[in-house]
Amino acid sequence: MNPGTKLDALHAEMLGDLQEVVQLLGSLRSEVPQLMAEIKKGGDDAAAAVGSACTDFQAQAFALAEFIKKRKAEVLEDIEQSTIRNAATTSKALRTFRRQLWVNAALGALNLLLLGYLVALK
Repeated sequence: MNPGTKLDALHAEMLGDLQEVVQLLGSLRSEVPQLMAEIKKGGDDAAAAVGSACTDFQAQAFALAEFIKKRKAEVLEDIEQSTIRNAATTSKALRTFRRQLWVNAALGALNLLLLGYLVALK
């Protein structure tokens, strides 16, 4: 084969490859705007989903904070009522104890008086 023929064959092959590349670039050029639009739409959809999730999360956080405040108020009210009941029960128990203490003191004093009287009689 002649060197010029080989070079012509190589040029023809390279020209064919170059034409394929040009066609591929042409088809990609027409697809790029569509792909960019799809990517942008996907990004917008993702941003909307994230925004919605953040809004939902924020609403749940506020609801949880309100629930905690309400529950704290209920617990504090229960503690206050319990303290009042305990104070009343303690006061009642101490009232009974003081009464019994005074009765025992009076009986002890009466006992001493009677003992003193009996000793004085002898």
